[in-house]
Amino acid sequence: MLSFLILFNLGCEPKNTTDSAEPQPKPVLVEVTILDAIQGDAMGNVTLTSTLDSQTTGSDGTATILVNEESAITIETSTGGYPPHHLELYSGRTNYSVVSLMASNTASEQLYGFLSPALIPDPSKGIVIVALDNPDLSPAVGAKASISAESDDPFIMTSLSVQYGNEVLSNAGGFVAIPNVAAGEAIISVESPEGSTCTHHVAGETEKATIEVLASTVHVVFFICQ
Repeated sequence: MLSFLILFNLGCEPKNTTDSAEPQPKPVLVEVTILDAIQGDAMGNVTLTSTLDSQTTGSDGTATILVNEESAITIETSTGGYPPHHLELYSGRTNYSVVSLMASNTASEQLYGFLSPALIPDPSKGIVIVALDNPDLSPAVGAKASISAESDDPFIMTSLSVQYGNEVLSNAGGFVAIPNVAAGEAIISVESPEGSTCTHHVAGETEKATIEVLASTVHVVFFICQ
């Protein structure tokens, strides 16, 4: 809540004062929809947690949660059979929405096995999913992603296979996955497709985001390219 200092002039000379009170950030609402990464089904009973709030998704996979305005925020998502997912966003001054996917432990292991050579996950490290979408949530074809931290080679998922690469292709999903990222601070850098600019959703930096990577955690970093 904002704090205000009101000075009343009672007919005497005002004293020199300094108001050191800083406006406190106001919360905004984020509507979060969680879908299964393989089946595409809405996921109910997923717990969402921010620094301000905790909510559970309904049968439609959606819940609305309070977060801080004008700052980088993390929404933790958890449910049985799935590794913890952290949604990495940057709030503005208004309410907004996000759609995210969660991959189960079993599905993740299968995807890693489809890569050639197969990927061996390291439980002491995390995985970063850089979501690269157009405003209508279609894939931002031509967008590329990289990371400053030590990691294994990035990969994408096309309509036919899972393959190594860091660019969203026309037949691929709108993300680049970066596996086995060393725990600690990491800077994600994005190269925007020709004719558009990618911004850390919704009000963050252009073509850049900074996150804290945790072991055995999936971090989903959202960019909108327009």
